[in-house]
Amino acid sequence: MSPFDRPWAVTKRLAKDIAGLIYSDVAPIGDIGIWETKECVAAVDAARRRFKPCKIGARWGGPWRTAWFRLRFQAPKARKGRPVVARIDAGSEAVAFVDKVPFVGLNAQRDEVALPGGRRTVEILVEAGANGAFGGYSGRPKLARAELAAVNEDVRQLSRDLDFLIQAADALPQDGSRSAGIRYGVEKAARAFDFRADDANEAARRCRRMLRPLFAHRAHDSAAELTLAGNSHLDVVWLWPLWETTRKCARTFSSMIHYLDRFPHFRFTQSQSALYEMTKEHYPRLYERIRGAVRSKRWEVSTGMYVEPDCNVTSGESLVRQVLFGKRFAREEFGIDVDVLLLPDVFGYSAALPQILKKGGIDFFTTQKLCWNDTNKFPYNSFCWEGIDGSEILAHFLPGENYGMTNDPADLIRTETNYSERDRSKLALVQFGHGDGGGGPTPAMIENARRAKDFDGLPRCRMGFIRDFFHALRDEAADLPRWVGELYFEFHRGTFTSQALTKKLNRRCELALRNAEFLGAVGSVVGGRYDQKTLTECWKLVLLNQFHDVLPGTSIAEAYVQTTEQHREVLAKTTSLADDAAAAIAKQIDTTGDGRPVVVWNALAWDHTGVARIRPETKGRAHVVDAEGRSVPSQRCPNGDVMFLADDVPAMGYEVYRLVDKAARRKAGALKVTERLLENDFVRVRINRNGELTSLLDKVDRRDALRGGRGNELQLFEDRPHYWDAWELDDHPRDERLALPDATSVRVVERGPVRAAVEVRRSFGKSSLVQRIVLHAHAARVDFETKADWHEDQKALKVAFPVDVRAMEATYEIQFGSVRRPTHMNTTWDAAKFEVCGHKWADLSEPGYGVSLLNDCKYGYDIHGNTMRLTLLRAPTEPDPTADRGHHEFAYAILPHAGDHAEARVVRRAHEFNVPLAATMPRPRKGSLPKACAFFEVDSPSVVLDTVKRAEDGSDALVLRLYEAHGGRANATLVTPLPVQSALECDLLERKTLGRAIRPKDCSLKLRFAPFEIKTLKLKLV
Repeated sequence: MSPFDRPWAVTKRLAKDIAGLIYSDVAPIGDIGIWETKECVAAVDAARRRFKPCKIGARWGGPWRTAWFRLRFQAPKARKGRPVVARIDAGSEAVAFVDKVPFVGLNAQRDEVALPGGRRTVEILVEAGANGAFGGYSGRPKLARAELAAVNEDVRQLSRDLDFLIQAADALPQDGSRSAGIRYGVEKAARAFDFRADDANEAARRCRRMLRPLFAHRAHDSAAELTLAGNSHLDVVWLWPLWETTRKCARTFSSMIHYLDRFPHFRFTQSQSALYEMTKEHYPRLYERIRGAVRSKRWEVSTGMYVEPDCNVTSGESLVRQVLFGKRFAREEFGIDVDVLLLPDVFGYSAALPQILKKGGIDFFTTQKLCWNDTNKFPYNSFCWEGIDGSEILAHFLPGENYGMTNDPADLIRTETNYSERDRSKLALVQFGHGDGGGGPTPAMIENARRAKDFDGLPRCRMGFIRDFFHALRDEAADLPRWVGELYFEFHRGTFTSQALTKKLNRRCELALRNAEFLGAVGSVVGGRYDQKTLTECWKLVLLNQFHDVLPGTSIAEAYVQTTEQHREVLAKTTSLADDAAAAIAKQIDTTGDGRPVVVWNALAWDHTGVARIRPETKGRAHVVDAEGRSVPSQRCPNGDVMFLADDVPAMGYEVYRLVDKAARRKAGALKVTERLLENDFVRVRINRNGELTSLLDKVDRRDALRGGRGNELQLFEDRPHYWDAWELDDHPRDERLALPDATSVRVVERGPVRAAVEVRRSFGKSSLVQRIVLHAHAARVDFETKADWHEDQKALKVAFPVDVRAMEATYEIQFGSVRRPTHMNTTWDAAKFEVCGHKWADLSEPGYGVSLLNDCKYGYDIHGNTMRLTLLRAPTEPDPTADRGHHEFAYAILPHAGDHAEARVVRRAHEFNVPLAATMPRPRKGSLPKACAFFEVDSPSVVLDTVKRAEDGSDALVLRLYEAHGGRANATLVTPLPVQSALECDLLERKTLGRAIRPKDCSLKLRFAPFEIKTLKLKLV
């Protein structure tokens, strides 16, 4: 320390000493009781329990245990005009209840509880969890403080003046007169404080008068104008289970209501409808106070989505429902139409989002996450973000690069300095308050905002709402830069793979909900029941578990126990709904004829040829015939099922087949199998002794789709990322893979005529893998049905296919479309995308030919040069040391094809891989519906009918969601036999009408699509 710094160090020490005088006349609270539990209970229930006497210093708790403290005392009178508060430190996160209602949160940043007025005897209940703000248990907490104290408010205000000015002096240029002047004034005032004065408040008032000139200098005319938005980014689940989030809501929201009462200039913003729903259910009186704060325009409801979801793995329809449920809650509960989306901590943003947001009535988007990029700095703060379809929304990335700012001068200066668009806009946003684990702003942050309002050397600051900031930015800013396409996050690439079961169950739930809604909607037209209540409950569970620390795989083990239970609950309920709806429809189908009727269901909007399965009541030979009585290829499975090939089952409809005792055999396509060969009319697959493909000959185009290596090569890597295990995935060069032992067996297990399969068994490390390489008679697709018993630690398993295709870009499916990404590493932007997210398919095509890699539950792709890789499994150790260890079942497939992915209709083939035909066996009945029927069919190969459901408004209308999947313009005809009177195109919320009504002609609707356009139709039935 230089001699010049010593006086400043002394000044800082004096400021700390002054802060030590904020409280006086301290008296312990003597009547303290404690009751401990492993459960999460309501305050009214806790108050009835038997409390044991407890003293200061007592240790309590254990992992995920709770202590309730009961503090009783006689309300003291104000001492010399100084209010008296209770100061409580339970050693952990806590909330104080007054009259069984959450009153204020307690933690390391806040320990004051204001005493309720008009009471002689006061009782405070404190609920404390034996874990930190970020979960975790590091030993038994200690009740450190429970006392009454008088507050010297003038001393507190002086202390905050000094803290703010000291921070300003340190943050401003050290060679400038403003910093020097502040230092001089602060030193003079701090040294003038009379520590021996009888009245500390009077001494503080004298010093504050000395500091007034330092606050009198106003900000420069050219200073930036910052909107300071109080907020608490509260993770729905992360390092704690869901029930702990409910308590975090009580701690955070009660504190914010308390501060809104204390500080007239304070404004608070809170996102995520799910958090409001938790609060409404568990703390109704607190929720009513929130409603009051919203009505008085002091609390901003920013529920642009139900939660802040992952935007990589989540499906397009799920993102639509996130917006639908988030905005609907705000409209119904608060009468507010939310037009801002806050996703401050999400790990990358899909190029499909701008259109989803725009058609969901959201015009503005803010985050800061891309400032974490590990390779390239994102160039903009305020910009127009353009999606794959051309939709635009106004985006603002926080220049302060943090959603948990403190409003200290360094934060504010950094925000102004970093703002890349300050040449065309003076407006920038600051979000302040403790987040992630909740908490929100502290009184010091709130008061910093008041002091920074118009302070020389700082930007101008005002407390406000995020929505108001965006409206002002839109009106003021001109010629903002444009970013086109995805906002790829150059970090957290392991989140495409971690917690594989959760990702698999999420996709299964998304597809199960789609099926239940489609069958339920059609079933309701023919006399069945559409259970909107159950479907809504199921959707909310799925949306909840798409939170950006759950679906990406970055939460603790306890969280995934509940996630798995909730996903399985959704699957059980939606399966039951779909079965009931199918049964209702089947009652109306003409299923009379020889043998037992088999109704094959196709949930896709095009005719689907594929394999269906049934389980006959008898064990003998089973023959399947079509509606004309012609035999279809069928075979018995080891489990007793009969699988058969159903040809061109009508789009989004059904066809009646029959199970008969005898039938003339119909010749199937050639299907050959040996331990080293699989062959049908389309491809010839050669297999080596390790189950790897040495050749994939396309018999139609007469070319081998593989080149320069072995297909289906399993590659094992050390997976020890530089940062956080579950989040990160370092680049895995192909020459650094670990050696794997040879397969232990390769044998033929299925011989057709529907399909043939070779089974490969492997063991390595502590793991084993059984894989069936499957070829069907009707398709060129080669499937790899995999069962893995995975027990590695910090390893990653990939599968590689070196293909005979040369292309500078690969195409990957995302929500409602696709994006192209480089297969080279020419630039740092290219190199950073060494692992990317894709949904059901990725494709590498050159002019005239290509190869697609399909999957049923995986998302991490790696396509460079001519090698296509899919990341199958990881084994991170943090935050869940057991992540992914255990049994896994998944499938992927390789599909060679002529033309590019659009010409080969890869979108359809990938959907078929994920949505197989289903079959039921109703009793014969003479119904009014024909033996084959397409309820909805779209003739354009580039248009996908993704969703069919009943309208959210409870009317009899049907809602259809379609999108153009290839990035081109399309004319499509939607055909349905249902009695459609008219159709309206509406927004994603099913409220705003877009364009004219469409009149059906000959049971068909003519539609025109722009590239990657999403259309939502509301069909009014006769």
